[in-house]
Amino acid sequence: TCALPISLSGNLVQNGDFSEIGSELVVNGDFSVDSNWNKGTSWSITNGKAICNGGGNYLQQQPIVFEVGKTYKCEFDIIDYTSGTVRFRLSTSNNGSELSGKGSYTEYITIASKTDNYLNIIGSSFIGSIDNVSVKEVGQNWTLGTGWSIGDGKAIATDAAFGAQLVDDTTLEANKKYKVTFDISDYVKGNVRVGVGNVFSSEVSSNGSFTFIRSEERRVGKEW
Repeated sequence: TCALPISLSGNLVQNGDFSEIGSELVVNGDFSVDSNWNKGTSWSITNGKAICNGGGNYLQQQPIVFEVGKTYKCEFDIIDYTSGTVRFRLSTSNNGSELSGKGSYTEYITIASKTDNYLNIIGSSFIGSIDNVSVKEVGQNWTLGTGWSIGDGKAIATDAAFGAQLVDDTTLEANKKYKVTFDISDYVKGNVRVGVGNVFSSEVSSNGSFTFIRSEERRVGKEW
């Protein structure tokens, strides 16, 4: 019996570990000068921070072009806090969580729809100050179906509906065999499978590392 070595090409999937991050979209996010921001009457910039006196209006920067279906990593620090909440809003209605208390905060916001090119920081009875505002695109080279998002170097499915897809637009060639490997972590419920062209693996419903070779499937370490 002669076993021939298997020759593998380079990885065809771009950003398969979901760690790629884009360039900074915010100008003067450290508030080193009083410029680049449109300030509502409740906001001011001084001493390297943006200060809100308790009103509910916005701190805004434009133009920042957000793309529908893309995910953005949004960060800021609340460095002084008395009361109320503050949150990110990307374009018109893509809202982050209402945040309160001193600390460094990170949110991942996927653009569901847009009508403008604004970044808004929205205060709700917020008395405090923020610093180090940052917005960067993540999840490059992937198209996110309903229920999918990108965060902390992984693709996250939250009640993704049947047929909801996470898609990488890799070019395939006829009469070639492809090996796909992927990890599942933080499993709660439901099934997931991978497809190469129009050929799909078995459905998987547990944590683990998995390999799919075109129409031949096996689980790493044990049979599927």
